[in-house]
Amino acid sequence: MTDAPSERTRVKRLNKRAHYDEATVHAILDAMPVCHVGYVFKGSPVVTPTLQWREDDHLYWHGSSASRMLEACNGADVCVTVMILDGIVMARSAFNHSCNYRSVMVFGKAFMVTDPAEKEDRLKTFTNRLFPGRWDILRPVSAKELKATTMLGLSLEESSAKVRTGPPVGSHLVRRNQRVVFGRRHLVGIFGEVTAHGGEDGGAADDRADARRMVFGVRTEHPFGGVEVEGIECCVVGLDAGYRVAGHHPTPPPPP
Repeated sequence: MTDAPSERTRVKRLNKRAHYDEATVHAILDAMPVCHVGYVFKGSPVVTPTLQWREDDHLYWHGSSASRMLEACNGADVCVTVMILDGIVMARSAFNHSCNYRSVMVFGKAFMVTDPAEKEDRLKTFTNRLFPGRWDILRPVSAKELKATTMLGLSLEESSAKVRTGPPVGSHLVRRNQRVVFGRRHLVGIFGEVTAHGGEDGGAADDRADARRMVFGVRTEHPFGGVEVEGIECCVVGLDAGYRVAGHHPTPPPPP
């Protein structure tokens, strides 16, 4: 698809960054499970963060049957957004600083998945998307748990993507003899070994647990050579992909 599927999905600001093809939209949704759902609750706008997954040309999210968000969204017009921050772009002026990102915006009317078999099947897909093979080693989901879970779906018919890549712009606009380092700071993740954790009931650890130790950091590329890695933090996640960053190179001197 080369044009916007609807007027409200058309990217107007910096429209050269717009993508309306399924491949781009699907790839971004598949790469980032965190989304934000915008809706109206009792006359007021609300945006709720949650997790989403895509199956074919629909995306889904779920939660407690008591969730006000899910109740308000069912049968209503919603806007779901997903954004991946790939890096901070540093320019020679504050105005030209930016970021590299991949984002998707979806408009449409949300619908509830009511069939228990379909709901279980989609929950299996979601679980295995985050933790490959995890569903088959868990105890079966109960009818009570399915009843306590509400699942909503949304067609991707009205969706658009917006992507920025590349170096800073306007870097030639610098005063004579001004010494400013500029480049790109990439957000990177380093995945460690699989670790096992004990169950909620204090039982033995599951030796097939899919938790992975992830290290977040910032990788800075300088246009005149050199790479700098800093700002490391850790958490436990279940995604099975990532980057490897080797070595630490000092920041090069600014250009003459």
